[in-house]
Parts: sequence; C-alpha cells; structure tokens
Amino acid sequence: MNTIRHFFTLVLIVVGTSFFAQAKRDTIFIYDTIRISVPRTTQQPADNFFEEPSATFSKDSIIIDETQKQSTMSNFRQSANQLIRRIAVGAMAATSSISPNLVKADTISEPPETPITNTVVKQIIEVDSVITPLKKAPLYLSFAYPLGLYGADSDEYVFNMAFSVLTGSVGGINGIQWAGIYNQVSDQMQGIQWAGIMNLTGSVEGIQWAGIANFAKDIKGIQWAGIFNQSHDMQGFQWAAIANAADHVKGMQWAGIYNAADSLEGMQWAAIANEAKDVHGAQFAGIYNKAESVRGVQFGLINSTKTLSGVQFGLINKVDTIEKGVSIGLFNFLKKDRFQELELSYNTYQTTFLNYRLGGRKLHALLGVGTSWEHRHLEWRLGFGNQTRLLKSDFYLQPSIFWTNSSYYHRNFWQTYQDNWTSLTCGIAYYWGNKIGFKITPALNYWVDWNRPWRENNNNLTDRVSYDFALEFGLSVKL
Repeated sequence: MNTIRHFFTLVLIVVGTSFFAQAKRDTIFIYDTIRISVPRTTQQPADNFFEEPSATFSKDSIIIDETQKQSTMSNFRQSANQLIRRIAVGAMAATSSISPNLVKADTISEPPETPITNTVVKQIIEVDSVITPLKKAPLYLSFAYPLGLYGADSDEYVFNMAFSVLTGSVGGINGIQWAGIYNQVSDQMQGIQWAGIMNLTGSVEGIQWAGIANFAKDIKGIQWAGIFNQSHDMQGFQWAAIANAADHVKGMQWAGIYNAADSLEGMQWAAIANEAKDVHGAQFAGIYNKAESVRGVQFGLINSTKTLSGVQFGLINKVDTIEKGVSIGLFNFLKKDRFQELELSYNTYQTTFLNYRLGGRKLHALLGVGTSWEHRHLEWRLGFGNQTRLLKSDFYLQPSIFWTNSSYYHRNFWQTYQDNWTSLTCGIAYYWGNKIGFKITPALNYWVDWNRPWRENNNNLTDRVSYDFALEFGLSVKL
C-alpha cells in the first residue's frame, strides 16, 4: 500500500508540475528587442534611428491586440526619434563653424502620427550673410602690401589717392592709384590706375595703364598695356603692343599682334590676326581674320567666316554662307552657292587666254594668262565678274571688268615694252547640261594717260584717253 501510495503521489507531482509549466508557457510571448541604428557620420541626423520591430511568438502564444501594440510602439519610436534628431542637430551646430543660435529647432519637421516607414528629415540652417560696406579714406601709402597705412585692412577702404613704392592693394579707388610694380583693387576703380608692371581690378571706369599687363572684370574707358590686356566686358578702347582679349567688346581693340573677342560691336585692328565669334562692325588684320558670324566688314590678307552679312575683302576669302553681301578677293572659297569655272578664249587681237573664275555668281574673281606667239606677246589679266541667269533659261549674262598687262619682246631679247589697259566686257553664255558653256563677249578696252603703251606715251602725251573695241569667243567648263 505504501508503495502504491508513493507511486500515485509521484504521478500527481509530475502531472501538476507539467500542467503548471504548460500554463506558464501559454501566458508568455517573446517580443524582439528594439534596435537603435547609429549613423556613421555626424554630418546630419539619420532619417530614422529606430527600425520597425517585428514580433516573434511561440508556437502556442496567446493572441493579443495587434492594433494596440503597433500604436503603442509607434508612439514610442516617434518620441525617441524626435529626441535623437534634436540631439544630433545640436551636436552639429556645436561642432561646426555655424553658431548654435543660427540653428532653429522650429525648422525640424515633426514626425507624423502614423507609423514611420521612410521619414525624410528636412534640416534648415539659416546663416545671415552681411556685406560690410567699404570705408572711405583720402590717402593710402605703402611700400609693399601689407607694409603701409592700414596694413592688411586696406582692402576694406576706398581711397582718393593711393601710392605704393612696390605693390599696393585696396578695396576701391576714386581718383588715382600708382605703384612701381603692381596695383590691385578688389572692388571698383574710378579714375586713373598706373603700374610699372601690372594692374588687377574688379571694375574700371577710367584709364588702366601698365608697362606689361592689365586685367579687369569690366571696363568703361581705356586699357593700355605694353604687352597684354584682358577684360570680361569692355566698353571703350583696348591698346596693347602684343595682344588684347575680351569676352564682350563695344568699342575698339588695337594690338600689334593679336586681338580676341567673343562678341564684338566695333572694330578690331591687328598687325597679324583678329579672332571673334560674332562681329558687328569691322575686322582689319595684316594677315588673318576669323569669325563665326560677320555683320560688317572683314579686311585682311586671309579672311574666314561661317556666315557673312557684309563684305569680305582680301587675297583669300573663305565663307560658308553669304546671307547678304559679297566676298571680294582673288581666291574666294564659298561652301554654298559656289561658282568655279575654267575658260579657254580667243580674241580679235589674236591672243589666246586661259581664264579661271572663282567665287560666287554675284561676284567672282577672274584670273587669266594668254599669249600671241605671232606678235611675241605674253599677257595676264586680273579682275572681277558677275553671272546672272536670263529668264530661267540656259542663257546667262556675264559682265566683267579686268586689268591686262602685255609684255612685248623685241628681236633683241633685252628690250621689252609694257602695255597696260582696262577692259569692260559683257558676255552672253549658253550652257549645255549646266556644265559646258559657249561664250561670245564684246569688250571695250581703254587706256588713260598713266597706263597707255610706253611707245605712245614717249611720243604723244596730249591724248588723255585712248580706247578700242574687241570681240572674244570662249568655251568654258564649270568645276
């Protein structure tokens, strides 16, 4: 009996313990720990320090109200995130160069009432930027900046007169600035600036003179330099022995070598070359002019532009499109509406010519060389011509004007005679297939007193003008 009683007692103890443990397990649920995400840098507060926690339940967990749980945890996370963001912004203000009183806590957006998933924290830091006006003083003296009156604070003053033995730097000038080597004005110079080497100024209203170079952001007046001038916006006159450069020019650039401008409303003159993107005026160069667009005049040995509304005059001219105007030169290269022709002709003077026409139909150059073996003549001609279509037919009117030189060789080879005359012609040309042409050209040739044949000038100087008529026939090929 005792054995049986002890057995049932042991069974009751085991069953009771198991039942109690089961009941305890059923009333407990396991919830994940809240994790804090710490940003790697302190440059700005993280958008959301607390991540959305997820609940993990045991197999036989008790069902609880999910809505109430999410609302409670969301409120907790919102309060914690707001506190941490405020701490982070305050730490930024304390560790940066920005004064803490410039950071406004009101600018930090409050978190919404709904659960946060991807909240973007907008931080607004307002910094008051105050521009201190320049002070005024009558005189500035220095040996070499900052060794002088006002020391390194001279950039905070506008002076009426500033004199420096070597270098000087001031905020502004309203009068005269002089330096043996270098002048600098951080703001505006009104008056005269003179330096033995270089001037550097924000804006100029007056005259800049330097032995080597002048630099200015904007200038209304004159820049004169022994070597180089440069400015952004120039209204007036730039003169340099070597080169001038400006973005926008309203006035004149003169240089011994080279001028450059982005936009030019005025004139460029250089002994070697000029370059500008847009020209409203004139370019004059001893050798080369280049522009993107010309509304005016290009005059030089070689001229080049993409669009022309004006006149090109030079030995070699290159233009892509002539909108309004003409290209005048011995060699005119047009990308659009080009006219190029090779012509073989014979005239009533028994002279055979090989002529070359190059340029546009409105105006093209005429180059020719000819000979008459019977009369021992060698001739060459130089001039200009035009070609106009007649009533949309295959007939063309071709007027020309050219100057001719003729060399006559006597039996004694050492004796030569030179004849020079000017010819006006008006030819009629007919083309087959717009390629092969046949021409009949009447010509009026005339001499004036200074270019009549030598043999006549030596004997008779009374006649002022001599003239005669001729006829020329030719075959041509358009190239």
